[in-house]
Amino acid sequence: MTAAKIVDLVRRAGLSFQIGVQVAEVGPLINSGRALAFAHADALTVEAGQCDRFFPEMVVSPRPAVDRRTNTISPACGHGFGLDLNERAEPWAVSHRAEGDSSWRWLPAPEKRTKEFA
Repeated sequence: MTAAKIVDLVRRAGLSFQIGVQVAEVGPLINSGRALAFAHADALTVEAGQCDRFFPEMVVSPRPAVDRRTNTISPACGHGFGLDLNERAEPWAVSHRAEGDSSWRWLPAPEKRTKEFA
């Protein structure tokens, strides 16, 4: 069930809701949570996370920002989640499709592969 469907379910039940983050939420997950929050302004509160405090190096650019003076967030700039993978994502940004198979699966970069992924 998508988060937006859960919000609708909660509203129909007459309950209030909070939009939160998960431990170690970084990059695309931060901006996806923000997109959900800006689409559902009736949330009691929105948790912005602390990626700026705990993750000095992000795998996306631009870095999602939190204004710690006012405890506010801004919507992502641009289309989609407004992020691009940067050079720090390279070790994890490798996809693989077996010959004759139409589905993709993500694998570690070749130099990080083990026998299990070969």
